[in-house]
Amino acid sequence: MSVTISVELSSARLPTAAKWAQTIREHGFAMDLATDFDPLRHTGFLPCKYQGRDAGFEYYAEKRGWLSRLRGRDLVISFITGADLD
Repeated sequence: MSVTISVELSSARLPTAAKWAQTIREHGFAMDLATDFDPLRHTGFLPCKYQGRDAGFEYYAEKRGWLSRLRGRDLVISFITGADLD
């Protein structure tokens, strides 16, 4: 089983990797996210530490079509975990 969390946003307002990491910690998640990736271009596995243990997830940035752009959100970021939800 996998779990996907998707965030729809404007590519013009896409946070940096460091800002993603900071915001995740500020919201109470004990996760240390690597910040040496390009949030717009990275595809695939993204390692992190969760509660001090090695973990990670799949990360995908996908441009959306014209209908989404009308709402000002032309990008979807997907975070996908596998069988081990860490």
